[in-house]
Amino acid sequence: MISPCATSGREQITAPVLQRPLMRNTELVRVMLCVVIVLCVFKSVVVAGEHDLALILLSKSDRAILFDVQHEIEKMGGRALHVFPPDALVATVSERAISALRNDPRIARVSREPIASFRGTKIQSIAVQAWEKVLQNRLAIAQGLYKTSRSATQAQSMQQEQWRTAPPDVLVPPREAFTVPRSVRQSTSSSVPYGADFYDTSEFFFGSVSIGVLIVESAGNAYNWSNSHITETLNGIVAGMDWWVAREPRANLTFVYDIHERVPISAEPIQGSIGDDVTWGAEALAALGYSDDGGVFYNARKYLNDIRSANQTNWATMMFVVESDPAVNLGRFAIGGGYAHSYYGGPWLTMARYSTWAYNFENYFTCVPAHETGHNFYTTDEYNSVKEHGGYFNGPDQDGAECIMNQNSLDGVCDSSRLQLGWRFTGNEFDILNVRPTISLESHIPNPTIDHTPSYNGTAVVGLLPNNNPYGQRHAISLNTITGVEYSLDLSQWLSTTASNPGWDTGSESFSFISSVLPAGTYTFSVRATDNRGSSSDNASDLLAITNSTVTVGEDWNLISSPFRVQDARATILFPGATSSPFAFDGRYITQDTINHGLGYWLKFSAADSIAIDGSELLDDTVHVHGGWNIIGSLAEPFPVNELVAVPPLVVLSSVYGYSSGFGYLPVGLIEPGKGYWIRVNGAGNITMHVPPSGAASAAQTLVMPGQSSDFSRLTFADSTGKVRTLLFTTCATLVHPEYYELPPPIPSSVFDVRFTSQRGIEILSSSSTGLLIETQAVHGPLYVSWKIAWTDRGTILDAGGQSVSPLQLYGTGTAILNEPAADRMTLRLEDQVTHGVARQFALYQSYPNPFNPTTEIVYELAEEARVTLTISDLIGRQVVTLVDNVESEGMHRVVWNAETNQLTAAASGMYFYTIVATPTLNGARRMSTDTRKMLLVR
Repeated sequence: MISPCATSGREQITAPVLQRPLMRNTELVRVMLCVVIVLCVFKSVVVAGEHDLALILLSKSDRAILFDVQHEIEKMGGRALHVFPPDALVATVSERAISALRNDPRIARVSREPIASFRGTKIQSIAVQAWEKVLQNRLAIAQGLYKTSRSATQAQSMQQEQWRTAPPDVLVPPREAFTVPRSVRQSTSSSVPYGADFYDTSEFFFGSVSIGVLIVESAGNAYNWSNSHITETLNGIVAGMDWWVAREPRANLTFVYDIHERVPISAEPIQGSIGDDVTWGAEALAALGYSDDGGVFYNARKYLNDIRSANQTNWATMMFVVESDPAVNLGRFAIGGGYAHSYYGGPWLTMARYSTWAYNFENYFTCVPAHETGHNFYTTDEYNSVKEHGGYFNGPDQDGAECIMNQNSLDGVCDSSRLQLGWRFTGNEFDILNVRPTISLESHIPNPTIDHTPSYNGTAVVGLLPNNNPYGQRHAISLNTITGVEYSLDLSQWLSTTASNPGWDTGSESFSFISSVLPAGTYTFSVRATDNRGSSSDNASDLLAITNSTVTVGEDWNLISSPFRVQDARATILFPGATSSPFAFDGRYITQDTINHGLGYWLKFSAADSIAIDGSELLDDTVHVHGGWNIIGSLAEPFPVNELVAVPPLVVLSSVYGYSSGFGYLPVGLIEPGKGYWIRVNGAGNITMHVPPSGAASAAQTLVMPGQSSDFSRLTFADSTGKVRTLLFTTCATLVHPEYYELPPPIPSSVFDVRFTSQRGIEILSSSSTGLLIETQAVHGPLYVSWKIAWTDRGTILDAGGQSVSPLQLYGTGTAILNEPAADRMTLRLEDQVTHGVARQFALYQSYPNPFNPTTEIVYELAEEARVTLTISDLIGRQVVTLVDNVESEGMHRVVWNAETNQLTAAASGMYFYTIVATPTLNGARRMSTDTRKMLLVR
């Protein structure tokens, strides 16, 4: 409660001092001097770090633009303190941010000083006046000018004399106001706190708060508002809220104002009782369109929820302000006395414009809204000799503390009030923000599963702080947001999941993830969540068994087999999604209708898939083979190739080859379920397959050709679809027997392929020969060529044929692009002398791969030494990153982009343009060369 203060024996104030919309010169000098002191001497008190107060006015009235500017300021490390929709705000901003704002066409004015004259919108005029009051307010705080204007003895005597007629200044809203069940959306940290409902509008004094100001005007003429009185009142309210901002910077308080002047009501409030606000307040709310049958408290909450949503704030509260005259009845309400009161937790406070009865009346317009707003956020009075508890923490007050809640003292906020407001700390965090999130993971059904790429769903929720408020124990809430969820397989590497909504920014997030392909076994999937305060949840886990009852296929052609005994082996039953008939091999390709276990087949699919097969698992099998190439099948468990046994004994004439759509034929050391494999033997017979005891298969590694040795050179070809083929060659005949690396026959369809015409994957290159012939098939141009040459004493030439494509001179490592290969054959040959490639032109080639994720390589060609810049821009022309900015020698050059920006952040999915500008350094007469191409990043 606020103590009434007698005026007997003291000078009677007969009229308030009004602040004029436009200041006189003397006033301007005084305020500007205040600003200099605030911004220079007391800068450490006003704001933290290198940020200064600034008034920002928009070029046009647009609420959406205003909130965009507010959010951009916050992204630059600043903070909006007072927001006046739709076109003005006061914020703490850095010098860098001020420069950016002044260059922003949406901004009409950025000021850090008082404004002597101003022409703008009504709201901007209010903001300008409030801005000057904020500067004065910060100066008063910095200099300690807010001191109690009357001694405790005087206050006590005035209490004894007048308190008998004064109503209490804080009440509890009627219980029935909370009986109607309502809900509001539980959204981002910039709006309704997670867990809050319709009535939770004024809980913790933390974050952003919408302030509804209703300046009511009666139908009579006894007490009519003047423009100067309205300005004075609004300035005082902003100063009172700014006092709170400066008292606890860590609370990150932002106030967004919803101002309604001269809201019509029938009675003259100051001539009645302060408690009549439930009657004329209902009229004022009805004038704003809030007149449902739920009653005045319900309608007030409805209004608060609406402005909270419109202003994107965490909380909302409101003020009714009535006109009064300190020369008449001391400015008090005529019946019962008093000049201000509020409700624990809101929804509103009521105050007369001015009262000489008010304690600390010299700072009336700052201390009264500040004190009563404290009540709206559950703080209790600190002077009434009653031990009271308030706030979520059910904290006790401490009468006599130097505190805004004790006789409106603007000296500060005492510890007991801070506790009731929610300003208690654990470590460096407010308790409301210091609760760890929780996470749940839905168990995979069924378990065991035949799905080798299991998918999961779950939900992460921010930690909620329990409500122990003695005035209304309603809901546990939080201002935090979930910022990410990770999953791990057997607690190894942690990987990101996908949010169900567009991004991680709410208090409750549903998530999902799909595992990579896993062999049969038992796995533990774990998840953990992180909130925006950096707190992590405990892990939630699911133990999942995976069995081999599926066959996984990729898009396009696959070498497949059935590792199961099935009742119906028809291909249309086992693989209904196939787009071709099965091709078996018996010295030539033949089409069949069935997929028999033990054998392998070519089968084409339009998309990758995991296909469940209903059958009994095969752990051993026997397949008949003939001399030459054969396609064999697999078993239900992986096993090493050395478990393949020929009966009678046969000579295996090649590696065992598997197939990858991206890389073609590759020698393998492990036979995997559902795959088909090529093997070449010297005669007819049977091959038996057997799954060894558990653990033996895992020891076998996938084999590779011996090209990893530094004695081997390699040529790698790739087409625009992303398919890659690699050929190995050497000049040393003793290193390898090429016959062992003969490649299987090509796919029974026109599919990209590159191989030596000898059908081998490794060859011997001799200077005495005419070279090695290379044949290509189904190239989707351009054809990308990269090489690594193991020798330096001789030259290596790749001749693509034709007049338009000159031979490539290969040395060391390099990359080139053949845009127009003249034929489907090329020649690889040796030269006795080493030659170095000379670029023939300026050219920028298409990046590879494209589309890509997350890296792609860009190749360009220079005819002479040049100053080169290579930049990447997005669709609207904004530069994302500079990859090259230096002098480059003539020849071929390549650079890799890892999809990062200049700020080392990940670039978003989408179309990008890469541009090269090359200016010759040795021939000034040559003109600058430039080119641009596009590429697609798909994450």
